[in-house]
Amino acid sequence: MQQASAGLPLHSPWMYVQAATIGLFGGLLGAAFRKGTDWLMAAVMGAGAPVDVRLEWWQSLLIPTVGAVLAGLVLKSIRSEQGPFGIGEIIELCRTRTGKIQPGRSIVQIVSSGLSIASGGSIGREGANSQFGATIASLLGHWVPNSPRSRTVLLGCGIAAGMASAYKAPIAAAIFVMEVVLGNFAMDVLAPLVVASVVSTLTMLAFFDRSPLYSMGKDLELTAWPLVLSAGLLGLSCSLGSMFFRKSMALGKRAFARIPAPLVVRMALGGLLVGTIGIWFPEVWGNGQNTIEAIAGATADPALMTMVALCFWKVVATAATQGSGALGGVFTPNLVVGAAFGAAFSLIVDYVAGGDHRTEFALIGMAGMCAATTHAPITAMLLIFEMTGDYGLILPLMLCSILGSISARLIDPDSVYTARLRARGHKVDAGFEELALQTNYVRDVMRLGVASVRDTVPLDQVLDTFKATRLDALYVVDDKGELLGQVQLHDVKQFLNEGELGPVLIASDCTRSTPVARPDETVADVVRRFEKIELDELPVVRGEGAGVLAGRITRRDVVAVLSEEVLGSQALRTRVRTGQSGEGRRIELPDGATLSRVPLPDALADRSLASLELPANFGLHVLVVIERDGLGHEKRSIPDATTVLPEGADLIVLGTEPQIERFRGRFGLPGAKENP
Repeated sequence: MQQASAGLPLHSPWMYVQAATIGLFGGLLGAAFRKGTDWLMAAVMGAGAPVDVRLEWWQSLLIPTVGAVLAGLVLKSIRSEQGPFGIGEIIELCRTRTGKIQPGRSIVQIVSSGLSIASGGSIGREGANSQFGATIASLLGHWVPNSPRSRTVLLGCGIAAGMASAYKAPIAAAIFVMEVVLGNFAMDVLAPLVVASVVSTLTMLAFFDRSPLYSMGKDLELTAWPLVLSAGLLGLSCSLGSMFFRKSMALGKRAFARIPAPLVVRMALGGLLVGTIGIWFPEVWGNGQNTIEAIAGATADPALMTMVALCFWKVVATAATQGSGALGGVFTPNLVVGAAFGAAFSLIVDYVAGGDHRTEFALIGMAGMCAATTHAPITAMLLIFEMTGDYGLILPLMLCSILGSISARLIDPDSVYTARLRARGHKVDAGFEELALQTNYVRDVMRLGVASVRDTVPLDQVLDTFKATRLDALYVVDDKGELLGQVQLHDVKQFLNEGELGPVLIASDCTRSTPVARPDETVADVVRRFEKIELDELPVVRGEGAGVLAGRITRRDVVAVLSEEVLGSQALRTRVRTGQSGEGRRIELPDGATLSRVPLPDALADRSLASLELPANFGLHVLVVIERDGLGHEKRSIPDATTVLPEGADLIVLGTEPQIERFRGRFGLPGAKENP
C-alpha cells in the first residue's frame, strides 16, 4: 500500500549528518556575517561604535538613512516575491510545513539585513544567522528524501545553529527551538538540535575567542534572599515591559504600512528616525552587544533617568527599523531593553538596600524581559547563564524568568512569535496532541493506492471488482476522474444472485455521496469527519468542485500521526479485529512492519505452508488462513507448517510494505484488504 509521505525518519543516522552539516555551515556563515557587519560599522562610524563614538549631528542623521536606502534597494529586487526571513517566519514554516526558502532570495535578504545593522539599524544579527542555518536546512530537506516531520526538525536545527552562533549558547539555542519553535521535548527531536547547535558553536569559536559573550569583569553572585525576592519583583515588572515592547513592534508595522510611499522611502524614513534618536542616544543603534556591555560593565556609572530613557528609545528605534521594512531579529534588541530596565531597577534597589548590584540586575533583567517576551523561561535563564559563564546568578535568574513568563501569559497569551502566527490565522494555543494534528497535512499521510470504477460500468463489472479486491467500498468516478461518490458492498449484495439485473444497472445507479478530504487540509480538519463509526476512510480529491480522486486517508493514518508525533514512534499502525462484533484493538509492530490481507495465488494452492518458504523467498509470515464456504461465510484458522492452503483462500501476512508489494507483483495479485 503506497503512502504519500515517505523519507528518512528522525531516528535515522542521516539526520545527525544533516544536523551537523547545518551546524557547520550555519557557524561558518554566521561568523562571516558577524565579522562583515563589525568591519563595515567600524569603517563607517569608527572603532567602538556606536557606544564609544560620538558623531556630528549630520552624520547621525545621514549614516542610518543612507544605510536604510541601500538596504531597501537591495531588498527591492525580490520584494514582490519575498520569502520568509528570520526566526518568526521560520517558525511559521515549521508550524505549517508549507513553503520553502529560496537560496538566492535568502542571500539578498541577508545582505540587506547586514547593511541595516552596520549602518545603525536597531535589529539583531540572530535573524540573519538563523536564516543561514534555515536555508541550508531547506536545501537538505529537499535534496535528501526526508519525511515531513524530519524536514521540520531540520528547520529547527537551522534556527538552533543561528542562535548558537549569535550568542555562543548551544544549550539555550537547542532549548529555544524545543520550547518556542517546535513545542516538543521528545528525545529524537532534541538529539539533532543539540548536534546542530554544538557544531555551530564550535565553528564560531574557531574564529572568535572562547570567552563568554559577556565577561563583566567581576564575580557575579546574588544569593541574599531580599535581593533574590527583588529579582522576582523585577520579573513581574518585565511582563509589563514585554507588553510595551511587543505592542510597539506591531504599532511600528501598522504606522509605516500606512505611508503611501515605496519600500525604499519608508526604510529611509525609518533610518532617519533612528538617526535622530542617535544624536542623543547612540546606544540605540545596531545589534546591541556593545550597548549591553556598556550598561552592565563594571566601570559603568549610569543615571536612573538615562536607563529609563534608553529603555524607551531603544523600543522606538527597533519599532522604526523593523516597521519600515528592514530585516533582522528583535531578540537582541529585547535583551538591550531588559539590560537597561534591570539596571534602572537596580538603582532603586541599591538606594533602599545599599550596595552596587547594577551588573547583576542588568543581566537578570535581560532574562526576565526575554522570558516575558518569548514565553520561554527555560531558554531565558540558560541563555544568560551561557552568555556570562557564571553560575552565581542562577537562583535569581530562575525566579525572574519564570515569574516574568507566567505574568506575561496572564496579561496576554501571545508571545512576540505566536502573535504573528495568530494574526495570520494559525491556531497557536493547541495542546501537544492537537498541535500534532494541526501541523500534519493530508498530503503528508494520504495513501495513493485507491480502487475506483467508472460511473458507466455495468453492475456485473462492479460485482466482479468487489470479488477481486475484497473491499467494502469502491469509489465511482466520471470520465475526467472526478469523484461522484462510492458504491458500498452491502448496497449491492442483494444483486449477487439476481443475474438478470447485472447488465441493466450501472455503477452510478448504486452510488451514494461521501465526505471527502483535500490535500491542503490538516489532519485536524478531517479528524471530525471520522466521528461516524462506520467511516474508516475518506477519499482525497484535488482541484475545484467535486475534485479529481487522488487517494485516501484512513482512520488508522490519524492514529499513526499521533503515534509518530507524540510518542515518537511508528507503532500503533495496525488494528486487529477480534470476534464477530468487529471491535478491535491496536497492536504495536516493529518499525516498517504491517499486516495485510492477500489472496492466495492459484500457483501456490493445495500446497503445504512449509513448502512455500514464504519467509525465505519474500520475508512474509502467514498468521491466519481465511476460507469461504458456499454461502460466502468466512472461516479463519491459524496455520502451522503442515497446513495445506486451499484454492480461493486469503492469507493474513506480516511483513513490510515493499515485501508485500513484491509478493503481489510476483503473482499479479490485486490490492489487499486493509483491516483484517
